[in-house]
Amino acid sequence: MPVEPQARRLERHERILDAAAQVFATKGYHGTLVDEIAVAAETSKGGVYFHFPNKQAIFLALLDRLAAMLRERIAGAIAEQRSPLERADAALRVVLETFGGHRRLTRLFLVEALGAGPEFNARMLAIRAQFAGLIKTQLDAAVQSGAIPPVDTATASTAWFGAINEVVTQWVLAERPGRLESVYPTIRALLLHGIQPSPPPPAPAAPSSSSSNAAAPGALTAPPDTLGHSSTPAIASATTERSSGPPVATATSSVGVSDRPSAEPPGGPSAEPARGLFAEAPQGAGDAR
Repeated sequence: MPVEPQARRLERHERILDAAAQVFATKGYHGTLVDEIAVAAETSKGGVYFHFPNKQAIFLALLDRLAAMLRERIAGAIAEQRSPLERADAALRVVLETFGGHRRLTRLFLVEALGAGPEFNARMLAIRAQFAGLIKTQLDAAVQSGAIPPVDTATASTAWFGAINEVVTQWVLAERPGRLESVYPTIRALLLHGIQPSPPPPAPAAPSSSSSNAAAPGALTAPPDTLGHSSTPAIASATTERSSGPPVATATSSVGVSDRPSAEPPGGPSAEPARGLFAEAPQGAGDAR
């Protein structure tokens, strides 16, 4: 049997993968037969097995191809950016654009291939770790440059990838999906907000000036005014000084301090002293309520 030239083997290998991608996308992983892949690739079933030992090997090769394409596009996009956050932003945009342009293949890998076997699950975990590591590299650089505050970049990168994976999964499951790229502004804002510094807690309220002038225990205080505003403590007192002249009363309140002598009560010095704010009204006086 003649040896197939290297270039021809590579061409047939790629043609089988192209055909398998179409059949898998149409019938799903579990519903696809190797015979159908051979027909779509315009080769024999033996020709398929010459390159791949079984259907799962074909599927894993397709997964590796998609991941390699995504890595290549991301590398090209971030090479054009200068800052770490700009590179992470470019990577996010490329991921959404790539998945958005291959909806059937994306649905196949994220949804329909679940249960394809432990080898597939292990490969998916490895690919996810690779892309999370790519995000972590950019976040580490952002922390070192001071663009973002110190953060657990391992957890943050895993959360970033998980958020993107969930958004893409919901998109491929939608009956009437829009353009995946249209969610870019929203998911970008959410992801970047998660690594920005949190605002400082509000400072405790400074004590009011009235608190430093609080009345001593046992002192009389004024009730709230009629508008419901709390009044500062007030003391009203009537002080009668014994002197050669008539008694003089001095009133003190929270509004201001008045040193104006009260008017001399009718009847001269022997009359009743002036009353303070809380002095008891004479019996028989009318209720001013």
